[in-house]
Amino acid sequence: MLIRKSTKNDAAGMIEVEHLVWTPGTTPGDTHYATESEYLLRNPPESKVVAEIDGKIAGILGFHSPIPLKSNEHVWMLDIAVHPDFQRHGVGSALMQELYRIAKAENKKKNILTCAIDKRKSNSIL
Repeated sequence: MLIRKSTKNDAAGMIEVEHLVWTPGTTPGDTHYATESEYLLRNPPESKVVAEIDGKIAGILGFHSPIPLKSNEHVWMLDIAVHPDFQRHGVGSALMQELYRIAKAENKKKNILTCAIDKRKSNSIL
């Protein structure tokens, strides 16, 4: 598994993961992207971390300041998605370990992760 910053060439794979994971049943917002260009406008290269397995995007981790104020510079809001074919294979854990590494390097003290959980599939999180 390779953990790295996203590139322009990852857009199609990232869209696939987003569309598989973020559905009306798992998120209140619209996360459908019609084109790679549209996706890249909202998610420019290097704005996310990806997990790659055998050349396929297995997971995505995004992080950003929830409010662009100096008082919130120490806080990140997170979004993480793992392709269903790679769930329960350590992809999410590897992405979170990379987040901890980046957060420490950038002196972030608080990470906010909001989870939408399908209790039928994810009872180990509860």
